[in-house]
Amino acid sequence: MSANPKFSCSAQPEKPDVLDVKELVHWAAEPVQAGMSIKAQIRRASNELRLDFGTVKRAWYGIAGNEIYPVIYNAWLDLVERRAKDKQEAIALAEQIVAMEKALERARQAQDEHRRMAGEAQLLDRAVASKG
Repeated sequence: MSANPKFSCSAQPEKPDVLDVKELVHWAAEPVQAGMSIKAQIRRASNELRLDFGTVKRAWYGIAGNEIYPVIYNAWLDLVERRAKDKQEAIALAEQIVAMEKALERARQAQDEHRRMAGEAQLLDRAVASKG
């Protein structure tokens, strides 16, 4: 701290809880699309966190008290779990699609092999019929 009062800083840094809450609601608004207004980002965070707009807005701007921290944090944890579950479901669905595509490819190959063998059998039948 400066001994000269002209250069002393009386501003206090924000409390860690307030900074954490701001980060959590900003994260909830992601992904942010180009041109998206702050109000739209707050609305998205509100929807994702399943909290009312006013609560999220106060957290977004850091004007909420410490009592808001557990509310936002618990909503954020729920959102993380939902997104993880959605991601796991998407991965499982993608794996099922890959397995179905492989099975379809094997079926196509078997069908092609069957057609090839049927064509060879017809040629043999014609050859035998023409000699006989």
